[in-house]
Amino acid sequence: MKYCSLVMAKGTVNPEDCNLLEHVMRCAAMSKNKTVWVDCESISSLPTKTLRMLLSLCSKAEASGVLLLFYQFNPQMNKIIEKAGLDSVLNILPTMADAYAYCRKKDASAKE
Repeated sequence: MKYCSLVMAKGTVNPEDCNLLEHVMRCAAMSKNKTVWVDCESISSLPTKTLRMLLSLCSKAEASGVLLLFYQFNPQMNKIIEKAGLDSVLNILPTMADAYAYCRKKDASAKE
């Protein structure tokens, strides 16, 4: 894994933020970079509409060959995601180091 796009989410994540994330994903799909990491440590709120948009973005990412990873959600946001049932759909990792290890493992298995 040589390249990735890093997005830092802060505060309340709203639909406009999801639109920006979708733009980053489209750029990634057209480049050598096929991985987008979203640092979620500073997120304080995920409204229902945003959760729906994130679910849609995950489907779009997969369809375009982009790996979309979320990492470092705080415990409160993890509970919201679990309650919405998205923890099994979104690629969520505990830390940036875990995201890196996940990507390395994916790269290694793709080369086999």
